[in-house]
Amino acid sequence: MLVAISVAVLLVVLSEIRSMSIVLLRSRARPRLRGGPPAPSRFPSVVIQVPAYREHLTLERLLKSIEQLQYPCGRLAVHVLDDSEGAEAASTEAVVGRHQCGAAPIKYFHRPRRTGYKPGNLNYGLQFADAELVAVVDADCELHPDFLLRTVGYFEDGKTAGVQARWGYCNDRESPLAVLQAAALDSLFCFENAVRDSLGISAIFLGSGGVWRRQVLLELGWQEFPFTAEDIDLSFRCRRAGWFIAYQENSLLDCELPHSYLAYKSQQRRWARSCFRLLFDHFPYLLRSGAVGLLEASMLFRQAGLQFLLLLAGLTGLYVLMGLPRTHAWMASQILLSAVMTLSPTLLQLVLTIRMTHRDWLRRTMQLMRALPLGIGLSIALLAGFWDTLWNPAREWEKTLRRGECGTLEKSRRRWLRSAGAIALGEAIWAGLTLAGLVAAVRNGYWESWIPLAFFAMGFGKSALTSILEMASEAREPVGS
Repeated sequence: MLVAISVAVLLVVLSEIRSMSIVLLRSRARPRLRGGPPAPSRFPSVVIQVPAYREHLTLERLLKSIEQLQYPCGRLAVHVLDDSEGAEAASTEAVVGRHQCGAAPIKYFHRPRRTGYKPGNLNYGLQFADAELVAVVDADCELHPDFLLRTVGYFEDGKTAGVQARWGYCNDRESPLAVLQAAALDSLFCFENAVRDSLGISAIFLGSGGVWRRQVLLELGWQEFPFTAEDIDLSFRCRRAGWFIAYQENSLLDCELPHSYLAYKSQQRRWARSCFRLLFDHFPYLLRSGAVGLLEASMLFRQAGLQFLLLLAGLTGLYVLMGLPRTHAWMASQILLSAVMTLSPTLLQLVLTIRMTHRDWLRRTMQLMRALPLGIGLSIALLAGFWDTLWNPAREWEKTLRRGECGTLEKSRRRWLRSAGAIALGEAIWAGLTLAGLVAAVRNGYWESWIPLAFFAMGFGKSALTSILEMASEAREPVGS
């Protein structure tokens, strides 16, 4: 048991060292193109692809923002690629029909079979895209008027395959959970992609707010099987094929964050499943890619960091409850773990991200601290994603739930709640185990374990309680899915 604890602590420390290295690199980072991209000498034709699945509640906001885009008339078209069924498909088509009088023509496409989920939908839509550039935008976003004017200039460089613009958020002030989500996503842009940009390394596309050469999409395609993060997968394959993805550091679109903790955990489970699949698929290539491959592998490896905390929480609680000896190795591992959890480079990165992107950074930082226990509680959801990768690869893709939605897993509210309940039960068990371990540590003099066990008990306890309260609220709502 002590060996497992020591190895898990070492892996957590390595993950935190990686975060600190990114922070230090970011402090010296300078944009590859100072002042942004060059002004375009011409305006290439662009089609905006909107992959949609049960998105009629959010789509109208996006279409209204597209109508305000600053781009020459006749050079822009919009394709809504809808995977919905029945009444929801009809509702989505009705939303599209209300926006046919704008400057950019909007077409609605509905494929006969929903195979391959989002990447399959995008591949299907490519046969109808006859523009030079293809912008991929999720249906829950709003584009800023200068979205295209600030991105098409990058394609003056013939090696540029795509451009990833930084996101903003339309609801990042509504709760501490929203602040946590926004900071975690912003750290990917303001640290991961900013560091890559300053080093001249191709950026990572994150699924929305990207503009692509149609030629590249036709050449490489979106990977549909096995289930993976099709956006990051395409980013890796672009670099392998000799293409470059640019990073636009300005926020050019606003996305909607999940409103509930249950929805956020479901999203993170899907993302963890995707990242583990990517790690398995690309690991041999990443090993051969030197420093760049190490950077990309460590980015995917970060998804495992919280799972090591889950292992540590269980083993530490059991060690104390069993009254095992306080050896030098035990003391060292616990003191190191306490130091890492209280002086976390990952937390520093989140705080610096908020400081860099918001004027009200102090208020947001206080809210972030309130939400941090929920971040620890994500570890069981991430473990479920790892389980899906290894033993449940056929598990259905789940869309991220928006306000007022429940039960999108095979259209079953009951099954969706049952899946969420299993994870909440695991959180409650881990909360009980670590709380019992904390009480035993105080009684029996295991002072070196007080800090980590307190963090674990608070994190899993708050996650379990929040999940149970949200599930009770969802169960009382009328069945609408």
